Formats: sequence, C-alpha cells, structure tokens
Amino acid sequence: MSSCRPALVLCLLAGCTAPPPELEVIRYQPPPPSTACAGLLERPCYTGPPATAGVGRCRPGRERCTALGWTGRCEGEALPRGETCSSPDDDDCDGATTCLGAVLWARSIVGGGQDSGQVYGAELSAFALDARGRIWLAGGFAGQLDLNGLVLRSDSRPDQVEPYLARLDRDAAHPVGRTFGRAVGKRDEHRVQDLHIAADGDLFLLLWTDGRVEFAGESAGGVQTPNVLAQLGPDGHPRRLLNLPLARHDLALRLALTDDLVVVSGLSDNHGTILGPDDRGSFLLALDRPRLTRSWRRSLPANLEYVGITAIADDLLLTGQFNASLTIANAELSCPAGQHCAALLRLDRAGEPRWHKRFGITGATTVDAVLADERGIHLAGTTQQIDLGGGVLGLPEGHCMYLAHLDPNGDHRWSTTARGGGRLGVTALAPGPAGAVFIAGDFSDGLKLDPFVLGSGRNTSSPTADFFVARYTATGAVDWAQAFGGPGFQELGALVHRPDDGALILAGMSSAEFTIGDTALPGRIFLAALHPDLAPESATKSP
Repeated sequence: MSSCRPALVLCLLAGCTAPPPELEVIRYQPPPPSTACAGLLERPCYTGPPATAGVGRCRPGRERCTALGWTGRCEGEALPRGETCSSPDDDDCDGATTCLGAVLWARSIVGGGQDSGQVYGAELSAFALDARGRIWLAGGFAGQLDLNGLVLRSDSRPDQVEPYLARLDRDAAHPVGRTFGRAVGKRDEHRVQDLHIAADGDLFLLLWTDGRVEFAGESAGGVQTPNVLAQLGPDGHPRRLLNLPLARHDLALRLALTDDLVVVSGLSDNHGTILGPDDRGSFLLALDRPRLTRSWRRSLPANLEYVGITAIADDLLLTGQFNASLTIANAELSCPAGQHCAALLRLDRAGEPRWHKRFGITGATTVDAVLADERGIHLAGTTQQIDLGGGVLGLPEGHCMYLAHLDPNGDHRWSTTARGGGRLGVTALAPGPAGAVFIAGDFSDGLKLDPFVLGSGRNTSSPTADFFVARYTATGAVDWAQAFGGPGFQELGALVHRPDDGALILAGMSSAEFTIGDTALPGRIFLAALHPDLAPESATKSP
C-alpha cells in the first residue's frame, strides 16, 4: 500500500502533494472456538467457601459458555451472609440458625385500666432477679393488674396510677404482689422510679408520690415530701418506709447500693413535675445504709443532664451528658463547642472524684447503660463520633450505637459501634458467661451488628420500633443476636442473665400485640426467657 504518510513532514517541507491514502477495511474474523468449554453450554459453579455450598440459603449457580469461552460469572448463586434474624433461614450457611436461640417461655401482664394521656393500664418501671432466680417487677397501673392469674386492684380512682411490686417464680408463674399507693387528694399520682436487690436479699424501692404510700401500718409521702424509699425483706415483707430528706421540688430518679450506702441521684428544683428537667441541676444524696439517715448530699452543675449512678466495689460511677465545660469538685471536663459530650466519673464513698473521663467528638453522645464490677466497666449509648481511647468510631454524619469495655481506672480495653437505618437506642446491659456482655435496645429500619443483620426494614416515619438483644464476647465480637417486634412499638426495658440455667430473662412494654416464639403477647407488659445457646427445638415449653 503506497502512502506519503511515513514522510508527511518531508512532503510539507518540499511543497509536494501526497496521494490520498487508500481506505483501510477491517473485517471481523471470529476467533477459533474455545476448547475450554469442551462442548458444554454451561456448567455449575460456586465462589463461596466450599463447605457452605448446599447448606442453608447457599446454593451453586451456573456459568455460561460463549464463543469467547467461559464468562467467569457465576449466575444465580447464593453466598453466605450475616444471619438476618428476621427469618428462620441459615443465612451464614454454617448449618445452624445461630441467631435464633430457644424461646423458653413468654408471658403478658395485662392492665385493666384505660390508656389516657399519661395514665396507662399498666407500666413497667423496674425489674430484677433475686439470688433464687425469681423475678421482681415494679411499676404503676390504673384500675387493676392481672399478674398471670393474680389480680391486683387499685383503691384509687380509675384515672390515677397506683404503684405495685410483684414477685413471680423462675418461669413467671405463681405470682405474689402488693400495691402501695393511696389517694388522699384531687391529683394523686404515684410512680415507681427504681428497684434494687442487695447482696443480703433486701429490696430497696424508690417511689415518687403526691399522695400517700402505705404498708405494714406505716405511711410516707405527700405533696411536701414526694420522694419515698421503702426497704423490704427478701420475701417482700416491709422493713422500713421513710420520706427521703429532699426538698419538695427535688425529684429522685435512680438509686445504687454499696456495702454501707444507699445513693440516690435526681433532679434539683424540678417544681414537682415528673415530666423532665427544668435546667435547674442535679444532685446526689447518700444515706447511711444501716440507719437510712443522711450521710452527704452533693449538688451537680446545671449543665449535667440525664444523671445516672452505679455502684462499683465501695465506689460509685457517675454518668451524664454535658456541653461546654463541667466542674465537679476538683474534676474539670470540657466539650467541643456546639457538641454534647458524655461524662464518666468514679467517686469515692464521700462523693469525691477519683478520676474522670469525657467522651464525644461530634453530635450528641449519651451513656444509656452501665455495667461495672471489680473487673471493669462496660458503657453503652448513642453517638455520632466518639473516641473511647481506641480511636475514632462513628461517622461525621449519622447516628450509631457504641459499646465499650474499660478497665476499673477507665482506660480503654475495646470498643465498637453498630449502625441502624432509623431509630436506634440502648436500654440495658447484663453480664454474661466467660466475660461476655449482653446488650439490648430498640431500633427501626434494620440494624447491622456484624456479622448479624437484624430486622427487615420498617417505615421510620411511623411510630414503630423493634427490640434487639445481642451478646458480645470478652474481646468485643458479636456471637449471637436476635430481634423481635410487630405492629406498634416494642421496647425492652431490662434483661438479666441467669447463670444457673443459662436463661436470658427479658422484660419490656409493647403498644400492640406481637409474637415471641410461638406465643402471641397482647401487652402491655411482657416477659420472656431465651436461651442463646440452645436450638429452637431444644426449648421445653412451660405450661
């Protein structure tokens, strides 16, 4: 083929005219047939771990042969994924639906009153297990309360809330219970705030009332003295009933027990309302436990909100949320401008800080649950971004749940986060076997607890939520998770692991009927027992 193209520069310099190039025609020539297909049109394939093929949801696909040979694409295969726990499938193809566990039993506690405004047919405020594994519940109800056959009836008007304390056996059957409130005025209200069981078996019950609380011939409470502490024996028999040495507008919310102290945390100058803080600060009140007389009181800064108190050995752990700067005794903490941080302080028995920590980088960080003993501290809550000592967790935009394990001095051991697509909150922590910890909360629109995926996605604009329970190992890995829910709003308020039989006891509230296992629970209060390490068919149903 003759062309001037190779000497284009010389032709231009010489003023010559190059002949036009011939057209270059490229014709398609199919490649020779591939011998790799060996005459096959398709063949089976699987790109997952060989041992998972044909197990659970995992199945092989088909690879097609073309004129160019095998495509390299395995079409139609199903590979392992995290257990979704919203279906009975074996999603990770390990031969077991490890997220399900066994539902041992489930119960409902039904209130007879009508839901109206702030008055509900039944409420659960506190929950605990005693040394014999029996279940203690406390809360409020209007009208009557059916405790699995034992009916408690209120002496108050149908539109008033009366407190109750109930004990059920290990399987939530054969209950005993009592009511405490007595209406003496036009707007009497009674609320159970907290319940703790001491190592010696005594029960301490914290109540708020603008009426009277009575038992065993004694009474306490009233408009001027609304905060009441009751001490009961291991079988619920009254020992002492007293008005806490607090002002009329103080609101006691939580209590903690050490060997020699009963410590109460609450809101100062709250104007007698139970609806929330009025930006007037918080307080700690310590009582000498043998005599239940005042030992000390400490006022806390006005910008420390949502105060919690937890016992650790003979000390106390104080948690809360704050902005700007915070000063408690000799402890000073600061928070980035415009953010809300979480505070953690270890106090001695006189209420003086031993050490203090501040957590949170962007957004609002909360401490919603604390678990502490002489081996260490578990913290859980919500955040946008946080550094608990192991590096930044979370994202600049978004909302996540965190769980951290610290040593008794507050230094980092491990921490992790989980994200959901909508609502996400933490409600409780409980110790598990071999250093594990159980965590519970509520969510909507799915939750990823790697490798588990909980929920199937719900409409976050509607008032619905499911609850989840998960177990983290001593090194911070999730090895079991489960979720429950249905129409309406389900919230898990408390959980306890019972070491002698491995059962996980749950307690919460639901706004509509839903199902746990094969038991339909009409609400309003529900109880259930799970065994994370048993297959569903291993559960022995109680009558």
